[in-house]
Amino acid sequence: MQRRTVIASVGAILGTSVGTAAYTSATVTRDATFAVATDASSALIGLNAGTTAGVTESGDALSIAVQDLNTDGTFVYGDGANIDTSHAFSIINNDGSERSFTLGYDTAGVTFELFQQGTDWTDATSLGTVDSTTDVTWTAAAAEEIRAVMTIDTTGVASGATDLDGTLTVSAN
Repeated sequence: MQRRTVIASVGAILGTSVGTAAYTSATVTRDATFAVATDASSALIGLNAGTTAGVTESGDALSIAVQDLNTDGTFVYGDGANIDTSHAFSIINNDGSERSFTLGYDTAGVTFELFQQGTDWTDATSLGTVDSTTDVTWTAAAAEEIRAVMTIDTTGVASGATDLDGTLTVSAN
């Protein structure tokens, strides 16, 4: 007798479960809150101006605006041999965990060499150089800072031209 009761109960439960899941569409609404922070503050990807002219924090974002360069010249912003005191900008992992980052730039004539701190900045090592054909990817621990030296080559660029304008992209995964 108990066997019949158990079988009937299981059948009733299965029938109820299958019956309640039989719908073709559903909509559920939830609240969401997003907080946006400036590049130089607590944003997940921290972008901070370095120690050289031409790279600033304009409003809420890092700004690279170099003016009045000579034609047929090479201009370096920062010093890879002295990255502890001279760099164009830095990228900081403000997330609470390790992340993979990628830096890219889409226009020829501008490069960014990236440096990772050793025991201190005096023994930093190069992670590679970003140009219009090569992105650099690295892994950064929480709160780790990467510094960049920027080089601009105006060879073949006419006075007043905007040939070197481009988009700097920083991605984190």
